Formats: sequence, structure tokens, C-alpha cells
Amino acid sequence: MLAKITLQKNHRLYLFFIALVTLLALPPCLKNNFVFWDDPQYIVSNPSIVDLNWKNVQHIFSGFVMGNYQPLTVLTYALEYHWAGPNPIIYHSTNLVLHLFNTLLVYFFVMSLTKQPVIAFITSLFFGIHPMRVESVAWATERKDVLFVFFYILSLICYVKTFKDNKDEPFPERANRFRYGFAFIFFLLSLLSKPSAVSLPFAVFMIDYAKHGQYFKKALTFKILMVITAFLFGLIALYGCYFKQSQGVYLSSLIFNFSERFLLSFYALGFYIQKLFFPFSITAFYGLPKPSLFLYLIVPVLYCLGFILIWAWAKKDRMILFGLLFFHGTILLNLPWIGVGHTLVADRFTYLPYLGLSLLVGIFCQKIYERVEKNHPSLSPTLRILFLFIVTGFVLLTQKQCLIWKNDFTLWNDVIKKQPSVYLAYFHRANWYALEDENLPLAIDDLSRAITLFPRDSEVFYQRASLYLRMGKPKKALQDLNYAISIEPKDARFYSARELVKTLIKKMPEGQVQ
Repeated sequence: MLAKITLQKNHRLYLFFIALVTLLALPPCLKNNFVFWDDPQYIVSNPSIVDLNWKNVQHIFSGFVMGNYQPLTVLTYALEYHWAGPNPIIYHSTNLVLHLFNTLLVYFFVMSLTKQPVIAFITSLFFGIHPMRVESVAWATERKDVLFVFFYILSLICYVKTFKDNKDEPFPERANRFRYGFAFIFFLLSLLSKPSAVSLPFAVFMIDYAKHGQYFKKALTFKILMVITAFLFGLIALYGCYFKQSQGVYLSSLIFNFSERFLLSFYALGFYIQKLFFPFSITAFYGLPKPSLFLYLIVPVLYCLGFILIWAWAKKDRMILFGLLFFHGTILLNLPWIGVGHTLVADRFTYLPYLGLSLLVGIFCQKIYERVEKNHPSLSPTLRILFLFIVTGFVLLTQKQCLIWKNDFTLWNDVIKKQPSVYLAYFHRANWYALEDENLPLAIDDLSRAITLFPRDSEVFYQRASLYLRMGKPKKALQDLNYAISIEPKDARFYSARELVKTLIKKMPEGQVQ
């Protein structure tokens, strides 16, 4: 009885510390504005969220935003817009609250899975305050990440609860009907928030493995229903990506073919593991690596060897294998081989997968501490100090990363500073400069730099043409529009703009045309 009371006190202390440190790390994002990187399409200029009525709700659940089917996420924007309008602090606050809930839910999930409070504590804390979390929290558009993971973890907790507390065996099927029902409801809500939730059936099978040591036929009807539902939502996601996408061909798919992207997936996996332990030079957009023998051969071979060695070493510890498989299974559809995205890697892609790696960190930290306590107890205080030092460092790095998302200028300035080869960073910063007439020459310089880095984006030429018009240089605008048409001859906007410019040039005295 005394041990149970002590354990409950530890739970409360752990949860309080996790919540406190998470709230210390991320509040700077509350002062941030919207950024003109997907925020207009999802929130600022989205007509579906302006009026909260049945017609708009129907449109939200039947339509796509930028090729993505995420109706529940868009509905949360509509609710916020209804009550607070386009006030950035409301949207950022919701993201922060959801992330805090997710962090605490990670504790309950890992606790239910491992029955080890220390592992649950370290896993949850590491998940909550890691600097790689910032993009999903500080970017209003990434509500989809924090929302889908909220329901995702709730579904996993419901499924874990179908096992007996003190044994790795399930309750009778009849006793678990409500748990299965809630697990499926949360799964469905997660899918409606973001299609990435299609990985949840795989996570359920991994829980079976972790709890029982094999893939057994428990709740087969429930699992088949989950797989079918995931498959259907996967088809919807593919339809949106290829038929409702307004961005054209993604840069990564344009530069690399499928076999190259497949090999570069190992580079991406290594990148995420490296950032887990050394979260420095984090930014919103990473440049594409230069093709090399090292990337295409050595990195994949080294990664596969490392995976095999870890598997062989830890094959008797199912929780280690669960964390390893959870990371790979949940990040699979965000790896370069799938070819969706202008970049090969992004911080937001790790929001859910890092739960698996955080679990590994928690397990290894407990093993190290137990060994030190047993063999060198005098070093225990040193380990605690080191732990607090690492936590403090992560909090400071996360706070600093939040400030980068203050506005478009700070965001893209940071990308240009850390990844100067990213042409889209200059394009977006140029849009910021273009808000003021006196900064138009700076905007032109940025767009010219973007064209030098990547001369195959028609939108950059189109944007520069519009700025030349504002500066009274229609001849240069015409040249850019011709370039834009040569790159993308099917875009009607370019032809309309070119006719307007030609008309303007005809009306101007010949000596004044620039």
C-alpha cells in the first residue's frame, strides 16, 4: 500500500515537472505572427473558415487544402476564427496546449507499455522539449501534427489498456469491446486530422510484439477494420496529392529519380538520428544534398549495418525493438523515396516518430543510471546534474528556435544564414521585402539570387515580373513573363499578365520604356 502511494506521488511529480519544463521551453512561440508559408491557404485567406455554418462545414469535410485532406484540422481553425478571428496568439496557443497534452499522453502511454515510471518520465520529457518539436508547434499550419498525434496516442493508450496491468496478456475479448471501440474512434479522428495516421495499425502490431513477443491473432476483426480504413484514407491522400495539388512538381522529385530518392532515404534517417542528439543548426528548410558515392552507397550500407547490429544486440529486449520499429514505421511515408516535398528532410516529419527514439533514450538512461547506482553510487549525483544540464540546454535551444518563427523575415533570414543554397528562402524573403515600396530593390536582388540558384521555377520569374511592373520597368517584366511561359506554358496567369504588359508598353513613349 505504501509503495503504491509513493508511486502515485512520483507520477504527480513527474507529470508536474514535465508540464513545467515544456511550458518553459515553448511559450516564446505565442508572440509569433502568421507566416506567408501555407498559413494564408489554411487560415488567413481560407474562405471555408470565415463563417462557421453548415455549408462551410460540408465544404471542409469534402474538400482539400493544398492537396491535403485534413478536415478536422481545418474545422479547428474555423472554430477559432469564429470566436477570435485571425488573431495569431489564439492559433499558437491551441498548438501549444495540444503539444502539452501530447507530451503528457506520451508519459501515460509509455507507462502503460513498460510499467517503468522513470522510462516514461524521460521519454515524455525528451519528446516534449526537444528543439525539433518547434516547427510543429510554432507554425500555425502544423496544427495537423499536434492534432493527429493527440488522437493517435489516445488510440494507442486505449489499445494498450486491452492488456492486463501485471501481465503481458489481453483481457477477454468481451471485456475489451469498449476499449477497441474508443481506439478505433480516436484512430478515425487522427486520420481526419492528418493522413499520416495510416501508420497506426502498424503501431498496434508493434504493441502486440512488445507485450506478447510475437504477432498473434488478437482482436483480428478490429485490426482488419483498421487496416482497411487506413488503406482508404491512403487512397484519399494519394488522390489529393496527385489531382488536387496546386504546387506542381515537387523540387525533390524534379531533381532526383526514384532510385536516388530511395537511397537518400537512408541519408534522411541518419539526419534525424543525428539531430536527435545534436539539435544544432535547425532551420525551417534544408537544402538538397549534392549527389555522391558517399550518399548513394556508403550511407545506406552503414545504416543497414548499424540497424542489424542494434537488432542483434537488443533482440531479447522487446521494448528497445519496439522503439526502433516505431520510429522507422511512423516516418516511412515521410522519407524521400515517396517523393512528396521540396526538401528531403524536415523537422515536422519527426513529430510522431521521435516518440520511438525518445523511448530508446529513456530505456538507455535508466539502464545507465541503474548500473551506476549499483557499481559506482558516488557518481549518481553527477548523473543527476548532467541530466539537469542537458534539460536546461534543450529548453534554451527550443526557446531560441521559437523566436525564429516570429515572422517571415526572421524565418527566412535564418534559413538563408544556415542553408544559403535554398532558393525558396530568397523567394519568400523577397515577398516580405515587397510589402514596402522602398524595399523593392532588395526584393529584386533576392529573386535574382533565387533564379541563379534554381532557374526552373516559373513562379519566381512571375513574381519578379510583377515587381518590375511596380518599379515602372515593363520591358524587364515582359522578359520574365516570357521565361515563365517557357517553363510552365499551361499557366493562364502568365499569358494574361504578358498581354497587359504588352498593352502598357505600346501606350508608353518609346524612350521611357525600361
